[in-house]
Amino acid sequence: MGRHKNEDRRVNRAVRHYNKLMAEDELWRGRFVLQQIQKDRVTYPDGSGTQYYRYRLYDKHTGEIAESDWNSEFQITELGTLFWWVNEVITKEFDVWKHDREDPENPYNITVDYRKVRAF
Repeated sequence: MGRHKNEDRRVNRAVRHYNKLMAEDELWRGRFVLQQIQKDRVTYPDGSGTQYYRYRLYDKHTGEIAESDWNSEFQITELGTLFWWVNEVITKEFDVWKHDREDPENPYNITVDYRKVRAF
């Protein structure tokens, strides 16, 4: 029982760390927020188990949402894996770089400080 609680703590710490890094980033200024929206645990007959998580990435500028399922075997606690997924969503699904440099919607031209904007 204690092992999965420790796993929960590690995962939640990684997500808090990610959100802090996004808030401190001078380009995004807290524009994107990652939130755990669901958790489940599957226990096997031998007593071992796997945790399943559902995460939501929210874009405060456009209101777009992306969700993804992870399990503890994919090591979401490793920030590289988490950053890879977030980067894929930001660049491909949300396509924030589709605007020309002169366009006001280009991320470099947006001056809003999203650290002061509530996400949900």
